[in-house]
Order: sequence, then structure tokens, then C-alpha cells
Amino acid sequence: MRTTIAIVLSMLAAGAARGGILAYEPFDGPDAALLGSGKGAKGWSAEGWTIQASNLSFRVDASASLAYVQGGRALQTAGGRARGGGFSNCGRDLDALAATIRRGVFAPYHKTIVSPRGRPEPTIGKEGTTLWVSWVALPLLDVEGRVFSLHHPAGKLPPWMFRDHLSYIDVAVLDGVWTLDANGASMPTDIPEDYDRPTLFVLKIEFREAGDMVSLWINPPLGAEDPGPPAAMAAPKKDVCFRCFRLHPGKVPDAEEWDEIRVGETYADVTPAGPGVP
Repeated sequence: MRTTIAIVLSMLAAGAARGGILAYEPFDGPDAALLGSGKGAKGWSAEGWTIQASNLSFRVDASASLAYVQGGRALQTAGGRARGGGFSNCGRDLDALAATIRRGVFAPYHKTIVSPRGRPEPTIGKEGTTLWVSWVALPLLDVEGRVFSLHHPAGKLPPWMFRDHLSYIDVAVLDGVWTLDANGASMPTDIPEDYDRPTLFVLKIEFREAGDMVSLWINPPLGAEDPGPPAAMAAPKKDVCFRCFRLHPGKVPDAEEWDEIRVGETYADVTPAGPGVP
């Protein structure tokens, strides 16, 4: 009996430590416009990608994924990659809208915030939880305005809208280096853009009662339990929450490629090494 209990407890502990992938975007559709693509991808809303001004120059390139290799190990990939640029933002809602969040994969992270107009809005950011987010990007041109965001635009604004934030986490290039900004708490890294190989970004978002903490790693090891010291950390005074992913590749067409967006419960979830789909 004791042996059986020990085995069960061991299995439960292993499951709790592993976590799982909550959202994954591998851009595994055909060569086509990015607008509206990705419908049915795990953890995302049903609408697919939306783009400012419906810019059709944002596209899915199905020829190959962006390959990130570190320490002789390769990030798991599937499908193709996305490409875009110009004076447009693109974005996509996670499965965190009012109609889905209470029963979807983000239900354990659900909280309700109140907009400036007094309207309750569902979001991701429950105190006492932690999420990890990763993506791969390759800048193609040296241009201004490159930024990746997790944010919560007010009301029914589309996910690419970059004003009227209720909360945001930005990873952007400022003064030549990647910089983390969480609700105004800004911290630069010492890492410049790399135009020669894809870059892996990893965020750890700790939703805490005593104040949230956001940590950023750039090109960390794959599949490890501990990624080591972060490149930057930010402790915003205002609570962090988000419901969507937004990207501005740069101010000229075909300025950047991006791929392999993951949201998970552990670091290992969002940095899997080896072939196949997580």
C-alpha cells in the first residue's frame, strides 16, 4: 500500500513540475497572407491574425521554420514562418476573451479588471500564478520601431492596437539594444539585434500579490529546467495582465520574420529541443 501511494505521489509531483503548452503558433498554413491565418491554432482565439489596415504584405512563408540552435541543440519547430513590416502592426488574441476564458486553457490564470470606463474585462494575470512566453525572430533590415508586445487593449480594440493599454509588456530595440518595458518599468539589456541568425526570446511573468515581476532571456539554453540569470528584469508598479500578442516588425516592408510563439507553464515547455511538435 505504501509503495502504491509513493508511486502515485511521485507521478503527481512529476506532472505538477512539467506543466504544459497553453498556446502555440507555428505558422503551419500554406503560403498566404497572414491576415486571418492560424484559425484553430492551440490556445488562440478563433479569428486568426489581424493586421492594421489589413496590410496584405504580411505573409506566411511555408518554405521553412526559423531555426534556432544553441549548444548543439535545435528548438522544436513545425510549419513555416511569418514575415512583414511597413507602417502596420499585427496581432492576435489569445483564448482569453469573455466567451472562452472561464472554460479554456487560461481559466487558471483568469482575472477580471475594470477599464477606465468602469467596464469589467476578463484578462490573463491571476495573482499567485506564473506564465512563460517564447518566440523566435530574425530582423532582416536595420529599421526603427521594432517591438513585440503582450498587452491588454481597452474594450473591444483589436489586438494590434498600440494605444489605450490597460497593461503591456514590450520587448523593443532602444538605443541599439533589446529593452524590456513592463507598464513603464524599463530595463535595457546589453544585447544588440542579430541580423545573421534567429534570436530566441523568453519571458517569465510572475503575477504576485506583492507586485509582479517580468524577466527576459535572450538566446537561452534549450530544454533546461533553469535558464540561468535573465538579461533583464522589470518590477512594474502597476499589475501586469494581457490578452493578446502584438508585433510591429519595423517601418519598411519585409523588415522581419518571426515564428514559434509559445505560452506555457514552465521554462522547459516553451524551449523544447528536438524534432516534432510540442
